[in-house]
Amino acid sequence: MFRIFAFAICLWAAAAGAASAYSHRSCYSTPLRFRGDVGTVGVWGASFPVETGWRAGVTDAFTKVNAHPGNYRLDMGVDTYHVSPGNGESEVWFSRDHLWANEGSATAHYYDICVWFFGEFYYVNEVDVIIDADVPWTLSENKRDIWNYGGEGRPFAPILIHELGHGLGFSHNDYSYNVMGDDFSHLNVNGSRAVGYVGEDLSAGIIAHYGPKAAWTDVAVTHWRYMGSDGEYSIHDKTDIIGAGGVLPVRDIDGETHFDVTPGQWLFAQFTFEDLGIDCRTTTADYFLSTNATITTADRWLVQNNIALCTNRPNTRRVFIRLPADLRRGAPLWLGVVLNRARAFPEADLTNNAAYVPLWVN
Repeated sequence: MFRIFAFAICLWAAAAGAASAYSHRSCYSTPLRFRGDVGTVGVWGASFPVETGWRAGVTDAFTKVNAHPGNYRLDMGVDTYHVSPGNGESEVWFSRDHLWANEGSATAHYYDICVWFFGEFYYVNEVDVIIDADVPWTLSENKRDIWNYGGEGRPFAPILIHELGHGLGFSHNDYSYNVMGDDFSHLNVNGSRAVGYVGEDLSAGIIAHYGPKAAWTDVAVTHWRYMGSDGEYSIHDKTDIIGAGGVLPVRDIDGETHFDVTPGQWLFAQFTFEDLGIDCRTTTADYFLSTNATITTADRWLVQNNIALCTNRPNTRRVFIRLPADLRRGAPLWLGVVLNRARAFPEADLTNNAAYVPLWVN
């Protein structure tokens, strides 16, 4: 779980609100946000030393934080002397002081200004992200190294996106698939690579609060979905496959759940689709069968349909597919989807256009 501490100078009430799918903090009815279109967050050099790889890792995480269609950027600086909550500077560091972590894996201390004094002043002045050093964080994007795929590490980039999302003015969200819920299961996965990302929900919020970039087009697909809530947090699970009798039987192979299928079977496959850009658009979705978890257009093509997407809320949906009758029995297969196969429009990121669901052919 995560813990948040909010400090505000208030003559008005600062409150959480919701618009579309995302949730945000507000001063009266005005959303709280950083001022301007660029901010700086200092990472503590002692927590992220160059020689251990953590400096490169946190730099990459900041790149992911800024991979969104909104007109705001958080630059990374390096603090070499001292870090502290409430010092007027936004900072990130590791700590074993559980007074700060409050028994959570990370804490965002944000300092909101919400005051009337011969004028209206409402903005986010500072955010400090304190990360529990005792959690087994990993910088690896190899899915075998992380919790959800049989590994032992918790991915680092998603927690930084989540906590800095609080700094950008956003609250926890328990009613959609989103990084402001359970961040560690908010991943784009194809092949061996599992990557944390901002996602449609938070992207929509950043556009609403900071305005859009001049141009940003991106569609994405994942094999994760919204499953419910746990307090303030959304719960996510991997998508499933339904046959004539309901959800298909499963077996675990190398840390992943494979659904039992038969040659020639009709089934309903499920994926979550997202518009991570600034405009609504329709994209093609081509479905393939692969002999491995890396889905490409070189795999065996099955069917194509069109999907209309808008930046608002992730779209988890099913497609009716018939498997070929000539499949080899007693072997794994991966059912996958590729978006925008013909590159009908340019995209900011093409690495998030494919996803898979594992099968086992009985």
